[in-house]
Amino acid sequence: MRQGPLVEDEEREVVSELVELEVKPTDMIGFMYNSLRKDLVEMMDKPMEIRQFQGLLVGNTPTQAMLEESRLVFHAFAAGNNMLREVMDLKIALLRRRKLNSQP
Repeated sequence: MRQGPLVEDEEREVVSELVELEVKPTDMIGFMYNSLRKDLVEMMDKPMEIRQFQGLLVGNTPTQAMLEESRLVFHAFAAGNNMLREVMDLKIALLRRRKLNSQP
């Protein structure tokens, strides 16, 4: 059975390598991926500030409590992202070192 295009794309090492996929008109996940791909690359390359999401609250005025909670969530996410990035960087460095040591 042939793998789907998103599964085949999992082998990319960095977000900037993501490519547009040829998808069938009924493939909603593939369509969403293609629609968001460029934004994903930008979002993963640099962290965004909370104020960049203000347009999501159109028609509503955020309260101070909402802003504080979103700031807390943002910092928790950023901290988790940094921890994962450090782990991934270490794993990549180990894999590269093993690859170099196994070459004749």
